[in-house]
Amino acid sequence: MKYYDKEILAEAAKESGLDEKYISLFDEQKPSFNFFSSMASGVLGDERQMEVKLQTMQHQVIERIVTESPCVIIGRRADLLLKGRANTYSVFVSAPMEYCMKRVSVRDSLSEQESAEKIRRMNRKRKAFYNYTGEGKWGEAANYDLCIDSSRLGTDGAVKLIMDYIDLCQKAR
Repeated sequence: MKYYDKEILAEAAKESGLDEKYISLFDEQKPSFNFFSSMASGVLGDERQMEVKLQTMQHQVIERIVTESPCVIIGRRADLLLKGRANTYSVFVSAPMEYCMKRVSVRDSLSEQESAEKIRRMNRKRKAFYNYTGEGKWGEAANYDLCIDSSRLGTDGAVKLIMDYIDLCQKAR
């Protein structure tokens, strides 16, 4: 199954003609209109219009991607965007900070302290973005079909659990 995370930004940049670095400034974070106001002048109009246009482009990319083939989309409020769509499942994967720190330290070649700072910064941005852009609150179980702690089963076990869940849902139809 294809997996999309930051690739959505690259697709939105390609389709819109905007620079991917520019689009990434808005990636899964609540906008800071004062920060972006100097950058936005003359490009997409006022700050709110720019934010809406960039989110719309990402949503269009997500809509196109999910019609092409089965896939996994990380973040970007895809749970809300695709809610109620047949054969779509929303999963929230979490783990204790110690587990995340070890994974990020190895993956990104960072110290555990650097990893902890990176994780806190990313989660703060994701939470603010999620809570700003729609209904529900980030991490609330009610927003998802399935919530799991990946530290209990490891990555492979978490993937198997998710796939088993999807299979059971398909059989229950």
